[in-house]
Amino acid sequence: MPETFKSTDAKALKNVPDYMFTVQIAPEDCTGCGLCVEMCPGKSKENPDHKAIMMESQAPLREPEVVNYEFFLNIPEPEKELMPRTTVKGSQFYRPLFEYSGACAGCGETPYVKLLSQLFGDRAYIANATGCSSIYGGNLPTTPYTKRKDGRGPVWSNSLFEDNAEFGMGMRLTIDKHTEFARELIEECLKSDCCADFADLLKEVRDADQSTQDLLEEQRARIAQLKPKLSACDCTACKQLLSLADYLAVKSGSSAETAGRMISVTAVSTMSWPPAGMSMCSCSTRKCIQTPAVKCRKPLPSARLRNLPRPANRCPRKTWA
Repeated sequence: MPETFKSTDAKALKNVPDYMFTVQIAPEDCTGCGLCVEMCPGKSKENPDHKAIMMESQAPLREPEVVNYEFFLNIPEPEKELMPRTTVKGSQFYRPLFEYSGACAGCGETPYVKLLSQLFGDRAYIANATGCSSIYGGNLPTTPYTKRKDGRGPVWSNSLFEDNAEFGMGMRLTIDKHTEFARELIEECLKSDCCADFADLLKEVRDADQSTQDLLEEQRARIAQLKPKLSACDCTACKQLLSLADYLAVKSGSSAETAGRMISVTAVSTMSWPPAGMSMCSCSTRKCIQTPAVKCRKPLPSARLRNLPRPANRCPRKTWA
């Protein structure tokens, strides 16, 4: 352990002894936005202005913190869930599968994507709409989405413009159909004499409870045991099931509201149109910059237009600016 590496007892893990806790910064990737310090709830009792993490000059800290960060990255992942992944505190004890996004400093969108990846990034199928999330999410040949040591991580694809809901629904329907067909093949295999030696394993895979992360990992282990047996069998059902066996472990589906559904990462841009016959204000400082008049689906009544206040230093199109 490096001499400058800081840690303390993991008090939140009351039932798990001998664990330490740290908050480690990536010194070469921090954008310096300061939001983590602003939101940090850990404060000194003697001096409330002193928090668990503080902004400091990077130059003198860069070299030792690079060593600390390298050590931090090599700390083994816990084999079992130490805290409930579905709680705010517990979710932060698990490695994000979204990192170094390259988004703007202080971006308010990326923390949610990071949280999604901590909750179920190992089985996420992401249908991404065009917008900021498609830029920092698909800045090829690099990507902020990563994988676990076993190779599992988010599956990401971008759908141009606003049809990512339909795009994601296609992913969901495909997953469901593959899973349905795999279960049908299990029933065929159970009726076949060549599968009698591993019939119990087939039943365990078919009937497995996958309602928690630990139970899902157990299902993946069963599928890994099943594949060599299917590969050694010559029947058609086993050969087909071999290509679909991974679909017997749950995948995420249509929105981020539950772990068993698809994530839909959407970046939405909106524009307010002025009433017909009026010019559009494209300025955020309330100083009106005139552009050619545009049509509006819902023209504002002329009586309201006549009664609009017109301060000299404010945009006269106040009702829609």
